[in-house]
Amino acid sequence: MSYFHTFNAVPRMFDLDTQRHVTSRTYEALCWEGRLRLLADLGYSLDSMLEKGQRLDVELTHCSFSREQLPGNQLIVETVLELQGSKQLWLQEVKQDDGSLACRIATITTLIQGGEVQSMNVENPESDSSVSPVEYISSLPGSFAERTNCEAVETTVTALYSERTPFFNYPSAAFWRLIEEGRWGFSHAIGLDQKRILEMDTVTFFTSGTFRIYRQPVAGELLKVYTWVDRIEKIRCFLRSDVLDTAGELIMSNIEEQLIVSLSRRRPRRAGPEYVHMVEKYLENRPDMLQ
Repeated sequence: MSYFHTFNAVPRMFDLDTQRHVTSRTYEALCWEGRLRLLADLGYSLDSMLEKGQRLDVELTHCSFSREQLPGNQLIVETVLELQGSKQLWLQEVKQDDGSLACRIATITTLIQGGEVQSMNVENPESDSSVSPVEYISSLPGSFAERTNCEAVETTVTALYSERTPFFNYPSAAFWRLIEEGRWGFSHAIGLDQKRILEMDTVTFFTSGTFRIYRQPVAGELLKVYTWVDRIEKIRCFLRSDVLDTAGELIMSNIEEQLIVSLSRRRPRRAGPEYVHMVEKYLENRPDMLQ
């Protein structure tokens, strides 16, 4: 069964990151609202869910980015939901007003009530949609290779009390933030600061990522993000991250694609020897030049 909802949105100047792009978490915030709007259409409004002690916990989240956006751009958020047993499979597209794709986000959630997994009871007629969350999500990574051949950068992070939703759980964007902090910690560890970026004329842009969540953190909990490079393929660098609690239990795993770009030309470029050697001891699958 599939259901559809659409609404308009506009990013703000506050949504810009250090590279003056609308941040990835801004798109996810828009999609979180899209999911709640569609749930309300199906009889699961925010207020009614809170009254019944219901919440949606995220199990998997994926994002891919196609076009940079600026504050004030008119965007359309399209949300498709398919119900599969006790899980909700979401596929959302954020588009420009000319229909061009800016971002695509896929999510798997589970409805929880009283600590138990529940199935959604929906009587609304199904919607027609040309996209299938089930088909798209089935193409995403289902497992994440362990690190056996390199070091990893360890970054300590905190599950912030202030990032919880009205359901007192953590949304996808909070998990993305943990990985982003690990990414910044990794850049610091290899010495990739603004000065070095200019010297090498090389920067990387986050283009897609898949995040699998194994449990919700406890608010205030200290966590460790371990970040390394899985592989480098020509103009792309694939980063891997694991988030563990203080007992060493896995909270979430992530793999993401970074596009390697010439800063001066604003065009993709192959990873040069200087960049490869910078990440060498954190590189799991090494190219021929390092064998």
